[in-house]
Amino acid sequence: MTWVFMQSAIDMYAPDYGKTHFGPVGGVFVMGMGLLVLGIPVAALSNIGGRDFFRGKTLNAGTEITVLDADPARSR
Repeated sequence: MTWVFMQSAIDMYAPDYGKTHFGPVGGVFVMGMGLLVLGIPVAALSNIGGRDFFRGKTLNAGTEITVLDADPARSR
């Protein structure tokens, strides 16, 4: 998997890969690396801010399921 990631990154770095480029760097590479660079801190902040969710405390096997019917006449 690491080899595939590295080979893809090398291929995407070429300016003729895709339809955009930023100087000598391919646009696909810039967007991909940019999303990785932004995604890691967002994931870390989500983990800090939503610890109960990531630990399974908000929804678990004991959570009551409540579903409201849009049309009560159909449920009969």
